[in-house]
Amino acid sequence: MKKRLLIFFTPILLFILLLGSYIIYSHQNKPLFEGTSEDGTWKTMMTKSDKTSIGPNEYLDVYWQGHKEEEKKIIVKKIILKVDGKMYRDGEDYELSDYTGEELDGGGSKPDHISTFDFIPEDEIKNHDLTVQIKWTDGHREQTANIKMKENN
Repeated sequence: MKKRLLIFFTPILLFILLLGSYIIYSHQNKPLFEGTSEDGTWKTMMTKSDKTSIGPNEYLDVYWQGHKEEEKKIIVKKIILKVDGKMYRDGEDYELSDYTGEELDGGGSKPDHISTFDFIPEDEIKNHDLTVQIKWTDGHREQTANIKMKENN
């Protein structure tokens, strides 16, 4: 009888432990801030860095969500991070063709997004208003996307 109970409850306990581990893991790896441009072509996330020797810090990930065929023509002229309406950091000249996620001839693949603004101390952005401004061109016209980021709690 005890053996049957053990056989019955062991998979249930394993499932509960795995589910709990997954919930804890996904909560810890959730981006601190997220945002999407009004037209849906850009997505941004402040992601926790695993380099914590300076304390908890974040970096910015920028994803192109528009048409794949346009991706290779897009040049990001400037990315600006604003905290409480004031410029915090900026970066220039990202060719989106370098960030398509395509396979490379020698193996591996290109990144599928721009990662920038490393080592932003978490306490300088947490509980503040963040906006990302992306100035970009497709070769025909210049455009600006303003993304108000929402803090995840």
